[in-house]
Amino acid sequence: MLCLDTSFLINYLHGRDHALTFLEKRPNAEYSVPTLALWELYAGAERSDKKGDSIAAIDDSLDWIDVIGFSRSAAQEGARIRARLFDQGTQINAVDVLIAGVARDSGADLVAIDRDFDNVDGLNVLYPNDLYSK
Repeated sequence: MLCLDTSFLINYLHGRDHALTFLEKRPNAEYSVPTLALWELYAGAERSDKKGDSIAAIDDSLDWIDVIGFSRSAAQEGARIRARLFDQGTQINAVDVLIAGVARDSGADLVAIDRDFDNVDGLNVLYPNDLYSK
């Protein structure tokens, strides 16, 4: 399973070539999105002045992706990740820690654009912008 991070989804929603190519190269993959990533997208849409940015538009555009909720076991994984990063002297924002917890708990590879997840042990992160940028 491929778990899509907010940074990837923003690139997809904006029609970026590397995001579209990543999906086209994996037509039979099982995709998921954590509710936490949806929350980030919804919050951005609510603050946006751009026409067409709305929660409904996001839901319509992403109706092909399975949604993964934030479970007790994902919370436990997130806590382990946070503690490990703290011990290493590394910090990433709290929502990204929780998204990493969801991905690791579900055994999924995380698909991201930003490098926030580089220091999370036991999490395989795929970076489409590295794979398919011109």
